[in-house]
Amino acid sequence: MTKEQAGQQTRRRSFTGQRLVPPWTRGHTITHVARAGDSLCRLLAWARSVVETPQYSSMESRAAEIDAGAARPTAELVADVAAGADRFAEAVRALPEDAWQAEVRMRTGELRTPHTLVPARLRELEVHHADLAAGYGFADIPPAAAR
Repeated sequence: MTKEQAGQQTRRRSFTGQRLVPPWTRGHTITHVARAGDSLCRLLAWARSVVETPQYSSMESRAAEIDAGAARPTAELVADVAAGADRFAEAVRALPEDAWQAEVRMRTGELRTPHTLVPARLRELEVHHADLAAGYGFADIPPAAAR
């Protein structure tokens, strides 16, 4: 099953249904994916400007944003994650060459460069795609994305 087919199948299902790893619903997972992309945009802004910009203002606000967005209608969830993907892609494209080596601090405290954020985002998308329990499993993740 392709990603597009899995996405169509997921859109037909309820986003309030359980995913592989409770207690979050699919709506929580989709909202998390969108907000996590926004958090990486903040880290890319830090790399570009050299002005420290935290990935999240706090873990409490991160959780509150995910909870607040989880019960939205399916079309709104899909539009949010698509818009977030566009924002991340634009932030990556706009990053000047010298910013690719800048170190930024993940919410975990780990120092990373934008070079490592892009493949990390791909892995996160693949894992959560499988986690939606919508016909795309962990065995479907391409080996290059699993590294």
